[in-house]
Amino acid sequence: MAFNIKTLDFDTHLFGYKVGRIELHNFVKKDLGALKKQVENEAFRLVYIFTNDERSKSTLNAAGVTFVGETRVYINKDLKSHPTITNSIGLYEKCFVSPSLLKLAYASGAFSRFSNDPHFTGNESLKVFKTWIEKSVRKEIASHIVVYKAGSREVGLVTCNLIGDCCKIGLMAVHENFRNKNIARGLMQFLAGLMGGQGAKTITVTTQSKNTAACRLYESLGFNIQATESIFHLWI
Repeated sequence: MAFNIKTLDFDTHLFGYKVGRIELHNFVKKDLGALKKQVENEAFRLVYIFTNDERSKSTLNAAGVTFVGETRVYINKDLKSHPTITNSIGLYEKCFVSPSLLKLAYASGAFSRFSNDPHFTGNESLKVFKTWIEKSVRKEIASHIVVYKAGSREVGLVTCNLIGDCCKIGLMAVHENFRNKNIARGLMQFLAGLMGGQGAKTITVTTQSKNTAACRLYESLGFNIQATESIFHLWI
């Protein structure tokens, strides 16, 4: 039995070892040996496993494969009623990553699977989110960066990529000293109004289920759960 393991060139280059990705459906114990053998033969050190069925999750948990979290994909199809705009919120238009913006990018990864996996020992999480914000500022993976500023520094952040009429949120964070002040809500409302004005019909965002504050925020803004998925890391 051959598994469709996709090599992830970006992750491989960033981490310095071969990384792959696979989606599993109805995965059972008898197939585990074949999967591990293929991973070894193809010289992967790490394979991200994505699944949304209970049989696969049970098999992987029983085998001791590292569970790194469940994600929720939220979607909002109503972009018409988000008028809140303040002088503190606007687009980030610098051509470089400011120190405060970089700190927010790191903070956005607090609940990520890269932070949840103890096998990462080379600051992989920091590498991921540093590269993410750098590529976002260069508009390689983001069309818009919205920030909330306190004085001259950024204390809130949301990035997104608008393709056609679909807006996908990337990074989202608020500085720890400025939380519980409705900054995240203000950022999202500003973004929704901005995207609606540019022709977007939907906004989607993926977050970890255990990030309850983010989940509550999205649900309070009219987002609905579109899908859930469990992620495992298979290390060799």
